[in-house]
Amino acid sequence: MKTYDFKVRKYTPISDNQWTKIRDLLEKPYTTARPRTVSIRNILDGLRYLVRTGCQWRNIDEKYGKMSRLRYYFDKWTADGTWTLLLKRLVLGRRGQLGLKTELRVGAIDSQSVKVAPLIHEDKGIDGNKQINGRKRHLIVDSQGFPLAIYVGAAHKADGKEGIELLAELQENYKNVSKITADAAYKNSFEKAAYWCDIEVKISQKPPSQQGFVPQQGRWQLERSFAWLNFYRRVAKDYEKKAIYSVSMLKMAFCSIILNHF
Repeated sequence: MKTYDFKVRKYTPISDNQWTKIRDLLEKPYTTARPRTVSIRNILDGLRYLVRTGCQWRNIDEKYGKMSRLRYYFDKWTADGTWTLLLKRLVLGRRGQLGLKTELRVGAIDSQSVKVAPLIHEDKGIDGNKQINGRKRHLIVDSQGFPLAIYVGAAHKADGKEGIELLAELQENYKNVSKITADAAYKNSFEKAAYWCDIEVKISQKPPSQQGFVPQQGRWQLERSFAWLNFYRRVAKDYEKKAIYSVSMLKMAFCSIILNHF
């Protein structure tokens, strides 16, 4: 059975059915007497438009509101963990829709190096293997390629050490994961850190004699997940000055990808 049919669609606002899945996470009641004067649904549509089309903040269509207001909510939801909660809700909801277990036990980890936009200096380096001057995205995904944890760092840093940064988010949101499939880059440092989290790391690497891309059991879904991001222009390249905002943009993109199937 085909479990995920990704289609390249023109950007469309969130539907009523999609909004009901996540509304309670975003429209939190105010604790003050001051009433809300903006539409949170419209704010979310504006942020989804940004990540889908790749436009600049100052060029977002005015129908979504002022740039400063959109940026305020983007920063707020980054700081308070809303993007993480939103992504978790959608991942588990989509798995349930597909008839899969919501208690995840197996994951896979890998990284992708991407170029950064001009004038970005923080968390930046040269990946000598890929010959890319930029940043590196680290993902842990489930069997469908849905992200469980995301981290972004400088491209020159070792995968094994940077991958450790994913474990805290994984343990907080998916405590039952007990096995992670990885390639040889995640040996030693990552293996040791995962051991203290009661997670087994299985190294899966193609034979040295084989050339080109070879699908590896338990890990090929990662390549598909990275490929999905190509259709979200804001994350096809890293345009964010701080890596923490790069993580939020990636979570926004994956939220939109999954939302398209509700």
